[in-house]
Amino acid sequence: MYAAALHLDISGPIATVVAGLLSGNITVPRMNEDMRAPLSIFWTGLDNVLNALLFVFVGFHVILINPVENVILGIPGLVSIVAVLLGRTISVAAIVGGLKLLRIIRADFLGLTQLLTWSGLRGGLSLALAVSLPDSPWKPIIMNMTFAAVVFSIIVQGLTIQRIFSAQRIAGLLR
Repeated sequence: MYAAALHLDISGPIATVVAGLLSGNITVPRMNEDMRAPLSIFWTGLDNVLNALLFVFVGFHVILINPVENVILGIPGLVSIVAVLLGRTISVAAIVGGLKLLRIIRADFLGLTQLLTWSGLRGGLSLALAVSLPDSPWKPIIMNMTFAAVVFSIIVQGLTIQRIFSAQRIAGLLR
């Protein structure tokens, strides 16, 4: 598929993704459960392993290959975490407030804003964008700040979201 796409002068990665989506949506529903379950377990496991490797290699790249010099250790990471959470809070509050004013949703404004802010996990795309930046004096610090925000998002937000927002609390927010 990739070679055919390049021959037609279109994006090879996008053509491959489209082919995968099409074949998955056509073949998987026709499989019996005995075949579907092991395939699902295999691909879920492979996805988890590859995601873990992605973050390990990006972490090595950020810390070992592009260390930040002349900066107090940890300060850029804290700044990025606060900036990301503050920016998300402001944007979510504006949208939720607007939807509430227009009476499109009925919800606890503060609670829903907190839920949507805390559940906004960041990951691979942020890291890929930071790594793909052209070389400049700012690239190492941007990569370190991005990596700190992603690690905080996955470890702190990801591990605490269920404790902070139980099913009963979420139901109460959407009254």
